[in-house]
Amino acid sequence: MIDFFEEVQPKFYEDSFDCKYLGRNYNCSDLFTPILTDVGICYTFNLMDRSQILSDLVTHHKNFHKTDASDDWTIEHGYKASAGLNTYPRRALYAGVPYGLDIKLKVHMDDLDSTCGALIKGFMVQIAHPQRLPRVRNQHFIVPLERVSKAGIAPDMMTTSDDVKRYNAKRRNCHFPSERPLKYFKVYTQNNCAIECRTNYTLSQCGCVPFYVPREEGVPVCGAESLRCLNTAKKRELLGNVQKKINALNKVKSTEYDDVPDCQCLPICTSMYYNIENSQTPWDWRTIYKYNENPNVNSSDKK
Repeated sequence: MIDFFEEVQPKFYEDSFDCKYLGRNYNCSDLFTPILTDVGICYTFNLMDRSQILSDLVTHHKNFHKTDASDDWTIEHGYKASAGLNTYPRRALYAGVPYGLDIKLKVHMDDLDSTCGALIKGFMVQIAHPQRLPRVRNQHFIVPLERVSKAGIAPDMMTTSDDVKRYNAKRRNCHFPSERPLKYFKVYTQNNCAIECRTNYTLSQCGCVPFYVPREEGVPVCGAESLRCLNTAKKRELLGNVQKKINALNKVKSTEYDDVPDCQCLPICTSMYYNIENSQTPWDWRTIYKYNENPNVNSSDKK
């Protein structure tokens, strides 16, 4: 299945150009790396290497999710004092549009299909911290075709004093990243815990897992014939978790969702989220590139 996605995907490195970061020009292939997500193959910027997010049990596909390996940053402590200026993940040294990430993307008309992608013509973008695996379907914004899109980012960070570590996780209602081990991840986050919990449940119900989730060598990847089972397992897990919380509040005992695991995926005690302000304006690229080829062309001369 993954080989099929590779075969039919748009050629990202050919269709992306004029990549800039901190005002400096880059080859787009030096900034973006392929990764498997719940919407197919995507390309990620500034995500930590797979060896620092995923455990050694996890099998990998080719060079996917392969970036610069560095232990200079964690969500709990930020950058090490010894980290240099040009470390990884890349620092945001300045604020403002001229110093952000800038990329231009093109689409071939042959790649547009009205029956695919819920009639959305454009690009899906998700912004998250460097230790979070992308799960694009549930949280993203759209960059439509023939538009200039600008996204302003305001980090929202919550920290917790080490003094509260003496309380158990249930009482403080959060986990520190290093205190709860996961099978497929080296670092605990609520998102990682939820991914692992759903993966294990899906495997128990369907005998296979979706192509984009972390898995061990030898675990079958679900094909198209398992799509109904995957959707059923996902809905049952979501409903089961909600129903169990309702039962707990009302002190009601029920065995209806006994097969759904209660993974206790509490938030992490140090968390980072991004508030995004997105604005868009039409992009008259035809006139721009006509002018670049011939500066004497009148910009109002359109055909």
